[in-house]
Amino acid sequence: MNRRDLIFLAISVALHGALVALFLTLPLSLPDEFEFALPVEVQFGIVEEIEAEPEPLPEPEPEAPPKPKKPRGPALASSDGDETEAPEPKPEERRPVEKASEPSRIPAGSHIALRIDMTRVRESRLSAAARKLIRQIPDWHLIAGGSGIDPIDGLDRLLIATPDPRRRDLIVLAGKSVGDRSMIREAAETIAASQGRAIEFRRENGVEQAPWYSLDPTERVIAIVGPQHFTISPPGALGTLLAMARHRERTAQDEGLERARGADALLSLGEDEAISIEVENVPSYARRLPCPVPEKGRASIRETASGVAIDAAVFYAEGDGASEAAACWERVRAVYASHLLVRLVGLGPALDGARIELDQSSVRISVALTDVQARQVLDLVGAQIARLTGYRPPREPTPEPAADEAPALEAP
Repeated sequence: MNRRDLIFLAISVALHGALVALFLTLPLSLPDEFEFALPVEVQFGIVEEIEAEPEPLPEPEPEAPPKPKKPRGPALASSDGDETEAPEPKPEERRPVEKASEPSRIPAGSHIALRIDMTRVRESRLSAAARKLIRQIPDWHLIAGGSGIDPIDGLDRLLIATPDPRRRDLIVLAGKSVGDRSMIREAAETIAASQGRAIEFRRENGVEQAPWYSLDPTERVIAIVGPQHFTISPPGALGTLLAMARHRERTAQDEGLERARGADALLSLGEDEAISIEVENVPSYARRLPCPVPEKGRASIRETASGVAIDAAVFYAEGDGASEAAACWERVRAVYASHLLVRLVGLGPALDGARIELDQSSVRISVALTDVQARQVLDLVGAQIARLTGYRPPREPTPEPAADEAPALEAP
């Protein structure tokens, strides 16, 4: 090796060494400023108890006639893709159905609620990524698997709520089916028959109710609360759900929600929203945050012409707390926007353009993502859910071909 080669080798080694030293000194891990916990005392409710008048739940606003009871394709496909014949129903050994409390009170407590507009999901440019993420959420399969209703193609709206995600026995579901009441009754009968049971709907507290035999042994009831609407919950939670529907109906304008009546109010989202997450009583879940802890929070996702808009709002008891939080969250945004890992995954520009605004006693945060960035975020969230739950979703049902599309028999 001549002298010139030795010089180039030395320069190369020095440059690579400097590059390694640079990476070793850079903060590659994200700041450890967030620590979450689950509530010690579990009560499905909101920050402050609310008394509601025990009146019948009004019918939702009239709309176009519902789709047929048995739409072709995956809407009524088995959630695990099997087409096995259900065993003959045995005489029902009825579990005692606790009479739901009068729908007049929302107790003080906490909960996390996920609401999804499945109609928008089905029509979205990001439908494939969104479908994959939704199917990675285990709650529908554990509670409604075997009912014959596919959560994406068989529903127009879905609510999943719980005060403690660790406790499957506390999860409540509510939905708006693509069919009518008969489709909901058929789903309850199907899941009961799959376990050799038979059920009968009874009217209590103004709504039709029947036992709901899910895959786990938790006592639950299904209630038909509207022309296409249902709830599945522990018996004692039904009254709280009905009271929440009336509360959301009255406070829709203050909360920035669409105007809705009756059972539609329980499933209501903001204008053009596809997904929302609401957290009541944030202090019961947040052990440590970089900024003042709010009382409650809400985040939503909307599809736009150029990508996806994520809007979040956190609410404080006093304006001073919100003012301090707005300045703090702006500092947090700047730190994360300039972080190497955030830049490497391509989300730095989105945080650069994020807006943080003070609005009286709340702080509002807006972030715009491109379709590519949105798919990245959906994949990251799905991977995190899979890691935390270990749940592997059943294969997605395949639509049945129409008669004129059915493959011809091969000639012998």
